[in-house]
Amino acid sequence: MQTYFFDIHWNGEMLQDEDGAAHFDEGSALYYARVIANRLARGADEAAIRIHIRTVDGRPFAIVSPTPRGPLPVNQARVRAIVERDLDRRRMAEVAAA
Repeated sequence: MQTYFFDIHWNGEMLQDEDGAAHFDEGSALYYARVIANRLARGADEAAIRIHIRTVDGRPFAIVSPTPRGPLPVNQARVRAIVERDLDRRRMAEVAAA
C-alpha cells in the first residue's frame, strides 16, 4: 500500500490534504482523484477544478480534472487515445524491467 495526498485546487483556492489515503497502486489513486473531481464538478464550473496528487515524499504524481460532460471533440479523443496508449507502453516496459 502506498499513501497519496490529494490537494484540491478550485477557483484559485487550494485545500491541502494533510492525511492522505492508502492505495494499492497508481491506477487506484488516479481513479480516486477522478471521483473527487467529478463529485466537485456537479453543478460547478468543471474547468476550475483540479486535483493534484502527491506521493509520501511530497513529489507531484499527477493532476486530475473532472471527466468532461458529453462527447469529446474528435481532437481530444485522439489525444486521449495517444496518451493512454503511451501510458500502457510505459507500464508494460516497467513490468518487463522488474
